[in-house]
This record gives sequence, structure tokens and C-alpha cells, in this order.
Amino acid sequence: MSSRARAAAAVALAASLAAAPSCRCRGKASVGDKQGYSCAEVPAKDAHEETDLGGGLKLVRDGVRADVRGLPADAFAAVTSFETGIAPLAVPAPGAPTPAIVFVVGLGGVAGLDRPALAGGLAAMAQRTSLVVAVAGPGDDLDVVRAAIADAGKRVVDGAIYRAFRVGGAEIVTLPGADDPPAIPEHGRGCVLRLEDARALAQKLGVASAPRVVVAWSAPARDAAHPSPADALPGVAAWLVAGPADDAWASPLEIGSAAPSASASLAPIVAAPRARTARTTSAPARIAPGALSIHVENGTLVLRDS
Repeated sequence: MSSRARAAAAVALAASLAAAPSCRCRGKASVGDKQGYSCAEVPAKDAHEETDLGGGLKLVRDGVRADVRGLPADAFAAVTSFETGIAPLAVPAPGAPTPAIVFVVGLGGVAGLDRPALAGGLAAMAQRTSLVVAVAGPGDDLDVVRAAIADAGKRVVDGAIYRAFRVGGAEIVTLPGADDPPAIPEHGRGCVLRLEDARALAQKLGVASAPRVVVAWSAPARDAAHPSPADALPGVAAWLVAGPADDAWASPLEIGSAAPSASASLAPIVAAPRARTARTTSAPARIAPGALSIHVENGTLVLRDS
């Protein structure tokens, strides 16, 4: 091979490694007798990154924190799940505002979504909003998830990398995966949430300076004798959970600004809607398909069905 051909091959290899989601640093993790990937690692060194999203918007990341610059002050976010399948983002009535950022928690592992289907669903949702944050659940194949995120375009990002967003006065934090063995698939590429990763994220986040909402698959245990990794996060005003959720709640749910620091361990656990199908919680409560919106109104955190 000539020196010119070798140089070209090296450049091509470097480009493919940079683009391939499966090449992102991650380790194997054990949960009981199951194997998976440690999908919520927090790098010790904070990286800075800026991405032009088009339309006057820029995504800026500093370590675990992310900001979409160019959004209006009254922007809000929405949360849904592809856990049981894909459905388009509901279009509000004419003249009604649309969410600026949509968090999708649980990416079709249960539904068996493949890479093209997941990428297409995420990309279609991104056409109706400024940014889509994909947050893997324990049953998702991370090789498929990361490839699909790369295929979906620059307005779809990985919620294992972009972890804390400020949107319209709220801080929204992502917590991928779970540490529950039955939830981890046998193929060994599921998303494992380790206690050390949750603690590292908590240290980076520090004290909440705004109502803090955690978008997660796994709920906190609220049991000092048997804590879950989610329990490590401080100052949480509300948990939006795509996995098992026990608390009963009614829409709209209003949470005063004094709640997070005073009683974070008792913050409400809200079942995140699925995009395609209804879900039933053990409260019991029936959650209609769709999305849940996150607003801050006059200093009060407000969660609504949308």
C-alpha cells in the first residue's frame, strides 16, 4: 500500500471511530447474574461542546450541564416513552405552544425496535421541536440506541451524555438505566445504572438552583436500608419515571418552590406516559398515551398531561 493510501485509510478509520456510537467509552457492569453496559458514567473532566442546531439555536454543553441557547424565556419541556412503541408527538391546538425539548425515556427495548425504526421515530419527533433527548432504559440494546441517535441527526442527543438542562426555569436531569436484574436483558447490552455513577452525577450537580426534575427509568427506593442509585440525587422536586412507579397523582400537579430542599426524599414519583400505549401503575392509576409537560409558573413547578 502506498503512503498516500495508508494515510487515507488512517483518516477514514479515525472518522469511523469518531462517528460510531459503539466506540464511546463504556464498561461492562454486572447486576445479579446479568451483564450490561454501565450507561450513565460521568467523566471526571468536564468537556465543553457547542453544536449549531439551526434556526438561531445553539446547544452548549459544559460537563453534565447543557443549554439550548435561543429558546424563549417561557419555553417548556415534555417527557414521553417509546417503551412499547413509537407514536408522533401530539400536535397542540392551533396557536398553542409546543415543547422546546422532548425527553424520550425507554427506547423500544420491550417493543423490539431496531436501529432504522428508532432512528426514524426520533428524527420525526425532532422535526416538531428544538431538541430530542433520548434516555435509554435497562431493556434497551445500547449498541442499537447509540447508532440510532447518530442516524437521527444533530437535534437528537444522548441523555447519557447530556445530563442536566435548564428549560423555562426548571432543571431537568436525565438518569438512564436501572440496577434491577429482571429488567436487564439476556443479550448483555442493556443499560445498567450503577450507584457510583449516580453519586458522581450528584456531585457534579450540587445544590439545586431551580426546581429539579429527574427524568428516569428507575425510581428512587426511599428506603434507607435498601437504597437505589436514584436516591443519591439531591434536591429533587419531582421524579418522572418510565419504569415501575407507585405514586398516585392528578394532572396538573403543582409543586411549590420550597419543596425540593425540604423534602427531596418525598418528592412525587410521576409515571411518564408512553407515546403509543396507555400504562397502569400499581397505585393504581391509568396513564393515557401521550406526553407530560414541565412548566415553571410564578415560581411553581407544574406538571401536566399534554
